[in-house]
Amino acid sequence: MLFQSRVLTRLLSIFAASAFLALSSPASAATILLSVFNGEWLNPTGSPTNYSTTGNPGNNPEAHWGVDLGSGQSGYTLDLAPPPVVPLSFIVPPSTLPFYIGQFTHVNNPIGPNSITGIDLRISMDISVDGQDQGIKTFGFHFTHDETTNDLNPCPYGGANGQGVNINGCADAVTVSFLTSSDTFVVNGVAYTLNLLGFAPGVDRSCAGSTSNQFLTVEDANNPASLCAAIVTRSSLAPEPGTPALIALGLISLTFLRRRLA
Repeated sequence: MLFQSRVLTRLLSIFAASAFLALSSPASAATILLSVFNGEWLNPTGSPTNYSTTGNPGNNPEAHWGVDLGSGQSGYTLDLAPPPVVPLSFIVPPSTLPFYIGQFTHVNNPIGPNSITGIDLRISMDISVDGQDQGIKTFGFHFTHDETTNDLNPCPYGGANGQGVNINGCADAVTVSFLTSSDTFVVNGVAYTLNLLGFAPGVDRSCAGSTSNQFLTVEDANNPASLCAAIVTRSSLAPEPGTPALIALGLISLTFLRRRLA
């Protein structure tokens, strides 16, 4: 029994040392190249009236909905960054800086019923890691759409009606979120993916300033915003059983086995 106890103690020591090395060893850097962007609007929710798309999928996909009351339908347009002559290049790790992926516009016209309440966006691009082509990867995002009633006061967003973002009636709200169905690509054993950090209102393509996952859009107007993205680790978006959790489970199991044999 004493021999078994010593063996288990030794195993625990080896396991703990291996765990420390796994957590402390720096990952090697790699160069990621992105090219050939493509987008598609799909899966509208809310039973929208007269829903249709154009250029979908493609480099300039559009989605339209609602009953035209004289100004046209409402809709989303997306002008993706054209495939660059030299693909966008990033070094990971560490996490990369935000970059411009395209211009989003909410064409916010007064419409008759019914609007969407949400819609998915699928962005595809070719991924290369250290010169090795990983093929086309697809990343998914959900846009939640709040089509407000225009004559409320105060408005749901932005305060009083008739002022600021509510100058033409209550502003609508567009909120973007990551879909876990997105593809990943592996760099030195770490899974990475593309995430939309949010909107930078206007046409600033630097994505150097602040972004928000929510965009308030003026009624009866075209509302452009830069879509800013980043290459991030998959685990940073949704916790998955990683090295720390597995290490803890292993230590607990070994400790339990030691007690059984003691």
